[in-house]
Amino acid sequence: MTEKETIWEIEDEAAAKGEADVAPATGTGGERWLCAFCHQPVAREGDLVNIHGSSEHTFTNPAGIKFRILLFAQVAGCLNVGTPTLQFTWFSGCAWSYCVCGQCRAHLGWFYTGLHDFVALIRERIVRASLVNN
Repeated sequence: MTEKETIWEIEDEAAAKGEADVAPATGTGGERWLCAFCHQPVAREGDLVNIHGSSEHTFTNPAGIKFRILLFAQVAGCLNVGTPTLQFTWFSGCAWSYCVCGQCRAHLGWFYTGLHDFVALIRERIVRASLVNN
């Protein structure tokens, strides 16, 4: 594996071929996902979406930081920050911009637009509502 492949870890065979590989995730129910910092509702289980065969992916950014992300068709309670860019994108044909919590402004992930529109939330920065003591 080359250094570039190790750093980026962004393309699988389907993406390299340019195949459209997006489908709703098989998860059922509407359990809410919350911001892990302030517990603002940000997503629902039923909005998970599969891209390249899965709603969960792990990528490493150019700084060497690894992120485990969940993909959602839509989110609520989040703000789209910045101008979308294709630089260092993890999903070919999709530009990204930052996704922050609308309440506490914590960085929760990225909005993606282009070939597919979806939101990637960092798994360690969101929590299932059923696990939070209210």
